[in-house]
Amino acid sequence: MPSPRLITIVTALVMLSGRMAGAEYSLQQLQQIERYVMSKDCDSLWTLLRNNPGLLAGNDPLAE
Repeated sequence: MPSPRLITIVTALVMLSGRMAGAEYSLQQLQQIERYVMSKDCDSLWTLLRNNPGLLAGNDPLAE
């Protein structure tokens, strides 16, 4: 189970992205990113980001 702090950070990033020129990501993508981070699966995270360049577009905190 992810920590409450991580859930809070991801939620804040999602809420902030509506006010900024943010990347386009879905809740499912955010959950997948969280799973990769929690399991320290850097290879899978890199593959996800490489295959979905829109996740890194924009100037929101997650994209940066």
